[in-house]
Amino acid sequence: TLDNEQDRIELIYRKARLFHLTQSEDNALEKYTEVIHMAGDNPWYFAPNSCLQMGYIYLKKGDKKKAEEAFKAAMTYKKHPYKNSIDHKAKSALSGL
Repeated sequence: TLDNEQDRIELIYRKARLFHLTQSEDNALEKYTEVIHMAGDNPWYFAPNSCLQMGYIYLKKGDKKKAEEAFKAAMTYKKHPYKNSIDHKAKSALSGL
């Protein structure tokens, strides 16, 4: 069983990643959004990476405005294990817009 909030959020995050990797992007967006709302400002990487991945999906769909919003949102998270990496990827994606 999933006894704590972090585990429950990670499960949803993993489902989002699976949808994303299997080209089920609308389902991935739905799950990434759920992760972002549930995770709040906890110091886990699930929410910032969900924002980053949503940016990639929106970019692929040709929605530059939503992609930009998602990449910027990814960089707003203050403390998490992959802060430098996610911020760098988001900045790189933004510079390509």
